[in-house]
Amino acid sequence: MASHYTPSGRARSTVKNIRSPATPLQIRGRSNIDEHTLELTSKRSGKVTNSGRVVVSPDGKTRTLRLTATDSSGKKVSGLSMYNKQ
Repeated sequence: MASHYTPSGRARSTVKNIRSPATPLQIRGRSNIDEHTLELTSKRSGKVTNSGRVVVSPDGKTRTLRLTATDSSGKKVSGLSMYNKQ
């Protein structure tokens, strides 16, 4: 799987589902909001399947990921992950 991004944040390439060629392509994109914040988006068949935001603290010791997604049954799910540098 390879993802390539332009400086503007638009995805330049797509990711194919190798296990099921009939599954539509998934497109991923990212945008740098500022020097500590990155916004992520994935789409399948033109619909957003998940999106999130990664924030790194100014001192670089903490990274937070907030993610919202749609599961296979169409239900919205969300999560929060925090990582501390040791």
